[in-house]
Amino acid sequence: MIDAILQGVVLGLLLSVLVGITFFVLMEASLRYGFGPAISMSAGVASSDALILFLLWYFSQGVISHVVHNSYFHYSSCAVLIGFGFYYMYNSRSVQLHGDASGTRRIRLFLQGFTVNLFNPSVIIYWTGALLVAVTQQRFTGKKLLLYFGTALFVVLLTDLFKIYFAAKIKPLVTQKVLKIIYFSVGILLVLFGIGMLF
Repeated sequence: MIDAILQGVVLGLLLSVLVGITFFVLMEASLRYGFGPAISMSAGVASSDALILFLLWYFSQGVISHVVHNSYFHYSSCAVLIGFGFYYMYNSRSVQLHGDASGTRRIRLFLQGFTVNLFNPSVIIYWTGALLVAVTQQRFTGKKLLLYFGTALFVVLLTDLFKIYFAAKIKPLVTQKVLKIIYFSVGILLVLFGIGMLF
């Protein structure tokens, strides 16, 4: 059991240091709304990770691999990321440093984190590879496999919380102009990432 936990920690840390599009989205949310509301987005990301792993385990790698390489899923993913990108770019003109942190906003942040992560094929490919390694090389099954991925998900969530906590701490140093630049930059990154997936 200890080996499953240790391997899960390594897997979680590896995913955490890979700076993907969710990293920038989480940072923006923390800078704009603060630590508390940004946790909602982090929870959305973690929930989508858990859902991807469940689907991988339930439907097997072959089915998920077919979905990932399906042209409809591919283009839909591109469209979702590009759409979010243009949304960020368009709203960068009116973004406020102290955004609304109501319950409705927290739900929207959760769904945003969930959607951006879920429609990121690289995340699905990463978890697929991790599952294949765990089953074929490390020979994890049953409780060991559950412990392995449970630990990995916990580590990813923990490091995401650390990232948004750090971003919230430097929030007092961020001006309205800087936030608009960050908001617009995140939009550009989302668009570029979405376009890059087309090739």
